[in-house]
Amino acid sequence: IRFAQVVVLVLDATAMAERQDLSIADHVIREGRALVVAANKWDQVDDRKAAMEELRDRLQRSLPQVRGVPVVTLSALTGEGIDRLMPAVVRAFETWNIRLPTGPLNRWLEDVVERHPPPLSRGRRLRLRYITQVKTRPPTFVIFSSRPDSLPDSYGKYLLNSLRETFALDGVPVRLNLRRGRNPYDPGD
Repeated sequence: IRFAQVVVLVLDATAMAERQDLSIADHVIREGRALVVAANKWDQVDDRKAAMEELRDRLQRSLPQVRGVPVVTLSALTGEGIDRLMPAVVRAFETWNIRLPTGPLNRWLEDVVERHPPPLSRGRRLRLRYITQVKTRPPTFVIFSSRPDSLPDSYGKYLLNSLRETFALDGVPVRLNLRRGRNPYDPGD
């Protein structure tokens, strides 16, 4: 996992998403790798719609930090669905390796803050000045703020979820860091 770019987690479709599978998926996400879930033995599943809903629900609850993990159903025995696996891996890699320009990121930040402003801290509004992407693999962003240590975790999650949704960063870990911007009026800053 440490040296991978995209990890394909193969699950048994007859006993989907057991605890060990989810801990491996969590490890993949913590390492910052793209994840694709392959549900094998799909030919042995009777109610496919219910099984898929159960799997997606389990992934959503157990891996909330990564929404929209691609799931490919296949059967190694019959060959059904195998042709969909590599395109899903390529899409996951492209998302994991994406570079977003600063302009659209700052417009997104402006819109998000306008729709739902940051909370007050010690009677003053927190200012989120600008955002930039500092690296890919996984996509990592930095928001420069007046007082980053005062921003509640819930607002950080709101920003992260909105960023993921707006720029279609599904299925890959996204890192969002806050930094204190330099004060041009403070000679010691």
